Formats: sequence, structure tokens, C-alpha cells
Amino acid sequence: MMWNTYGDVDRTLATMDAFRRQMDRWFDEAFATPTNAFGPYPRASLVESDGTYVLSCDVPGLGNSDIKLNLEGDQLTVSGERKAEPPEGYSVHLDERASMMFERTFVLPDKIDADHVTAAVADGVLTVTLPRSPETRPRAITVAHH
Repeated sequence: MMWNTYGDVDRTLATMDAFRRQMDRWFDEAFATPTNAFGPYPRASLVESDGTYVLSCDVPGLGNSDIKLNLEGDQLTVSGERKAEPPEGYSVHLDERASMMFERTFVLPDKIDADHVTAAVADGVLTVTLPRSPETRPRAITVAHH
């Protein structure tokens, strides 16, 4: 059996990187603020199709101007503020919708093409489209005939 030192090192580093990403996710979920009985806020899903990741976050009552996004390396931070103020001249009798600030960081599986990221809020859902960086996408290679 022949050992391939570079292959072994590459596999080890890839395993360590995957472990780091999983630990980041666990810490994000455990220490995200604000939290409630149902977990971190905003609740989110991250899916992938055709080289593009789509992050969806539940942000009821918030609009485009209430949310900030920051992409740095393989981390996307979603932050914002919900203001719950009664209209002028009204008095408050019940206030379960208090104002709040939030911030949550998501570790992305690959490098992102930052120039082509889009985001919008519709029907209480923030949708962020994150195309993978061209160098991380699989490529077919043609074998030349000599």
C-alpha cells in the first residue's frame, strides 16, 4: 500500500474544516441573540440548487430597510431592528410585540460570488440568493485526443 502524503494532508484538512464549520453552526445556534423558546432568531433555512445557495429567514413585520446584510468570507450576518411603537395619540393596553434588535451569522458551505448576491423581503420572509464563486463550481474537463 502506498501512502500519498499530500492526499492524506488534504483529507485531514478538509475534515478539520468541516468540523470547524459544524462547530460554528452549533455555537451560532446556541448563542444567537435574541433567542426564545423556539431557538435562534430569525429562524432560517439554507438550500442549494444549480450552484446557488438560497437563505430564507422568517422576519415578520420587517421590510427591506429594517434589515442589514454583511458578507465576509464564508459568513453572512443578518441583522436588523423591529420597532413596535403605537401610532401617535394612542395609549398602549397590551404590548407583546416589543421592539427588538437581532443579529445572526450563518457559515456558508462555499465561497460566494459577492457581486451577484441579491436579497428581498416579501410576505415576512427574507430571501437571500447567494451564487457560489465560479472557482468553487464543478467543471467538466474535455480530454484531448492526440
